[in-house]
Amino acid sequence: MKPDLSELKDIHIPVEPDLWPLSWGWWVLFWSAFILAGLFVYWMYRYMNNPKRYALHELHRISHLNGKIFLKEVNALLRRAVIYKYGSAVGAVLYADAWIDFLNQTPGVHFSKEYVALLEKSMYASKENLSDVDKKAILVNAKQWIKQNL
Repeated sequence: MKPDLSELKDIHIPVEPDLWPLSWGWWVLFWSAFILAGLFVYWMYRYMNNPKRYALHELHRISHLNGKIFLKEVNALLRRAVIYKYGSAVGAVLYADAWIDFLNQTPGVHFSKEYVALLEKSMYASKENLSDVDKKAILVNAKQWIKQNL
């Protein structure tokens, strides 16, 4: 006896699940990744736009220079920091003794007279030889001034 197979229906493969709508787990993963990326971008924006961090980075870059260029760049960096903090009415008009007196009146570090003389004559000297001890002391003073005033 042969079985009657005419009554059987064809085998149907079930429909694959759609990608949409997503289950709640995918939504949580998507939004948490989106929020973390937004927080990272915000943190990097704040981190990179910090004037103290920028000035210290520039000071580190300047530390590899020598002689007259080093002194000019340190003086210019301090002037830019003063203009940022106190405005151009203060930072742009000060020069010579008034400039150094202003730096020494701000809270924090005080530049000694010999370093003041080096910074002042660096603008007009044709070539300036600077010892490593003087260079290191100027860098330390400038770094402390930036840390305490920006």
